[in-house]
Amino acid sequence: MSAVDWATVENALHLWVSRGSSLAETSVIWWLTGGPRPPAPYILLSLPEFKSVGHDWIVKKAAPEPVTPYEEIVRVARGMRTARLEMQCFAVEGTSSAALSILSDVMASLQLHISNLDDAGVGIGVLGPLQPLSGRRNGILEPRATWSLGLHLASEVQDFVTYIQSIDLSVTEASTGSTQSITIERPET
Repeated sequence: MSAVDWATVENALHLWVSRGSSLAETSVIWWLTGGPRPPAPYILLSLPEFKSVGHDWIVKKAAPEPVTPYEEIVRVARGMRTARLEMQCFAVEGTSSAALSILSDVMASLQLHISNLDDAGVGIGVLGPLQPLSGRRNGILEPRATWSLGLHLASEVQDFVTYIQSIDLSVTEASTGSTQSITIERPET
């Protein structure tokens, strides 16, 4: 089990951006997926920053029945993470502000998709500025724009442990060889 359900998070973000931009789902791609670039216009998504916020905490509870031996207690480590979603829109050559317009539509549609993002475990943080970028590709002006925003994600992993029911303790005195034994039982809670 992954601490963050990345498939669900990425699918929810992808759905929001593709619907908000009115681009085909195949025109919204994740960075590092490989393959050729789709024809413009398209949006490239990436998560270039991911970090922990503070310390995680552990919650312990009894394991559900039936209990596997030595797995009577479930320990759940929970914490908060932040990430930065970066979008870069590449528009058709010669459409000066088209990339800016497409990302502006994505920005405006955020509130329409907030419920789906919440269901996927994605909280929205600080919204960065929408910025046009100038650039050239093969000597031709390539209209681009970029936008980034902060994300809040919950992290959770679990494992199983056992508890000590009793301790049997034996002490042998070296000089006499006599042995004393006691059993310490776990108190009922």
